[in-house]
Amino acid sequence: MFFRRRTEQARALRYMAYVSDTKIDMLISQIHEPLRRSIATELKLDLKLIGLTLSADNPLRQQSRMEKVALVEDYLSRHQQIGDLSASQGYVKARLNMDWAPLSDIQHGRPDAEKITFFCGYTEDLLVVLGGSTAHLLGTPVEPTATPGSQPYAIRRSLQPVTSEASGLDEQSETDTVRSLADGIASTARAVFQTPQPVQFLARCISRGPLPDGSPRPAYLLGSPLYVEMVDF
Repeated sequence: MFFRRRTEQARALRYMAYVSDTKIDMLISQIHEPLRRSIATELKLDLKLIGLTLSADNPLRQQSRMEKVALVEDYLSRHQQIGDLSASQGYVKARLNMDWAPLSDIQHGRPDAEKITFFCGYTEDLLVVLGGSTAHLLGTPVEPTATPGSQPYAIRRSLQPVTSEASGLDEQSETDTVRSLADGIASTARAVFQTPQPVQFLARCISRGPLPDGSPRPAYLLGSPLYVEMVDF
C-alpha cells in the first residue's frame, strides 16, 4: 500500500516565505530549559534540532528552523497575548492576501534598500505592511548577519522621503514626520501589491495610525514579522 491515512500525530507541512532566525533564536534563548523540554515533548519536536546552529551549509537547516518556529509560536500563544489585526502593540497573528518585494525593486538607488523587504496586504478597512530583512526571505543567498532591515528605525526610515535632518523637533515637524510615514506606507503598498498570495504571519506591531485623506482605507498597521507562511484559505 503506497498511501496511508493521515494520523492525528502527523504534522502538516509548512511552506515558509520568510523566517527571522535572529528573532526566533533570541526568543528561544529566554525560555527556561524545563519549559522548553515540556513544550517540545508535547509537540513532538526534536530538542537536538532546536539547539542546532543554523549555518548556511547545514543539511538540517530547514528542519531545525521549523522546529524552532513551532516552539516559539506555541510558547507565545500560551504565555503571551497574541492579538489580531485590531491590536496596537505586542504580537499579531493573522491570515491575509499579501504581496512582497525588496525596497530596492521600487526605490532604485536608495541606501540600504536591498536589505529591506516589505509585505503588503489589505482588509476591508486596514492596510497591513510588514517590514523585515531581505536576508530572512527563504531562498536568498545572503546570510542575516549585519542586516538592519528588521529593526523599527530602519523600517520607518525606509518609508520616509530622504531629506536633510531638521535642526530641532517642534509640534509641526512631528506632525509632518507622522504624515510622511503614512504617505510612505501607502505609496509602498501600491507599488508592492501586484500578485498577492494567501499567507499567515506572526509579527510584532510597530505602530498603527491613519492613512492620508482620500486613501481607500482609513488606517494602517505597521509590523515586523517573525515569519510569513504560505497557506490555503
